Amino acid sequence: METFIALPITLKEVDKRVVATSTDNQVNGYLQQIDALSNGMKQSGFPAEVPGPPAQSINPHRSTQIELAKKQGNEYFGKKQYAEALQIYSRALEMAASRPPWEPSQMANDEMAILLANRSAAFLGAEAYPEAYADACCCVDLRKPWPKGYFRKARALVKLGKVMEALETVQAGLGYEPTNEDLLNTKKEIEALLDGERR
Repeated sequence: METFIALPITLKEVDKRVVATSTDNQVNGYLQQIDALSNGMKQSGFPAEVPGPPAQSINPHRSTQIELAKKQGNEYFGKKQYAEALQIYSRALEMAASRPPWEPSQMANDEMAILLANRSAAFLGAEAYPEAYADACCCVDLRKPWPKGYFRKARALVKLGKVMEALETVQAGLGYEPTNEDLLNTKKEIEALLDGERR
């Protein structure tokens, strides 16, 4: 079991040294080592403040790699090579998700939403319906007003046998874009399924 011990220390404003307010020799020894390291770094010419990255800087190489991976995944998907498409989409998702924190988060969210929608379609093609549903849910969470996320989620729900929930999902998507053809066609299919269940 780990124990947390509060150490009585203060920071000297004049020279920014950490000093102990107790007489514990072990604590004082550690603090002297830290001070020696700090002084050594100051004397070595390291800048006192490390400059941060440029504001809102974007690595164009990462964006290019993500776009190329997405296109390659789409090619595999078009050939019904779902395992390969899933692998490529997953790699592209990792690249988008690992953008540095100083890059605009909306860019990463948009990239991930598109890739999740594509991977959801590939999971559907591979008949991995729970995975398709999970990706579609994440897509909707990242990009609420985008109909494609709702379309993918509804398709997965139909395959999972959750037809009423699929209809609710389609209606939520149509709330953002009432004329979306994919959603309108899916709604007709779902209504036909529900009519068949009632008979």
